[in-house]
Amino acid sequence: MQYQIFQLSAEPKGSFIARLDGLLCRLESLVESAANPLLRVVWSRVFLSDAANQLEQLQSHPLYIRLLSQGAFSYVEQVPLDGSKVSLMVCLTSDEVVMEGTPDHCVISCNGVRHYWQSVRFTADESASLSAREQTEEAFNRHIGWLRSHGLNLKDHCVRTWLFVRDVDRHYQDVVVGRNEVFAREGLTTDTHYIASTGIAGNGDNGHELVAVDFWSVDAPAMTQQYL
Repeated sequence: MQYQIFQLSAEPKGSFIARLDGLLCRLESLVESAANPLLRVVWSRVFLSDAANQLEQLQSHPLYIRLLSQGAFSYVEQVPLDGSKVSLMVCLTSDEVVMEGTPDHCVISCNGVRHYWQSVRFTADESASLSAREQTEEAFNRHIGWLRSHGLNLKDHCVRTWLFVRDVDRHYQDVVVGRNEVFAREGLTTDTHYIASTGIAGNGDNGHELVAVDFWSVDAPAMTQQYL
């Protein structure tokens, strides 16, 4: 897959909707530019300053409906440092791609390779009684179950994970314990390999959700080896 990744920040002033309007115009100009024919959104991650109050507005906006929902999508509450309230990381490609599924749980096929993107976010009811360790294990279990339904597994096919942890100073150790328990069960050890990963502070859209995880797996073992 030939692709480019762009980081776009909204204007530092104006309403949230106005800032989304500005991001839409900028992204449309990239997608439609004759000099830069990157015609398709492969994946995106939106960084929000107040996910509980902004997520619904984002997902009902043309930015999401017309563009971001056409590929894999995730979000996280991480306040942009430039004061923009919302920023966007997006991967674009000029290759032919086919998407199956929903933006938070989809298979993207390109050049004979199937990419499995999953964004696990817990509702308040799902997460209210679970510790950070338990939420971490549950997130991994959801991805493992999905991979198994396609004849794949975490050890051989997961390329990368992104773990976003609420109150990271308090909960990160529990996240590590939960992740390591999954790794040991799935045969990921110092004698094999570990999955490339980011673990950083970040929130979902409710206070009970202590952990949010994005997964990227592929069905091409040779490609996976490039990231180990």
